[in-house]
Amino acid sequence: MGRANALAAPDGLTVEQSTAAIAAIGNGLPIRAAALTAYDPAFDTTGTVQKAAFTVLDAILAGSALGPSSDSFAVMLGIASVTSI
Repeated sequence: MGRANALAAPDGLTVEQSTAAIAAIGNGLPIRAAALTAYDPAFDTTGTVQKAAFTVLDAILAGSALGPSSDSFAVMLGIASVTSI
């Protein structure tokens, strides 16, 4: 997929593995909160991480408690900016 930031570990989950895990969780329990954080566009030179984030966000929302009977739901999106000093 790509690197989201300078701290990204090698050999992480694929988009497919991530969305499958989210779907499995959402099938068992309503997802009430999620966080996609620490994205630094400087490391995503091809835009693949950004696309993956939206795919994962779609999976999160599909498994969420959203709807007429939902209590609450929160998603946190974070974009880091790196500057030189």
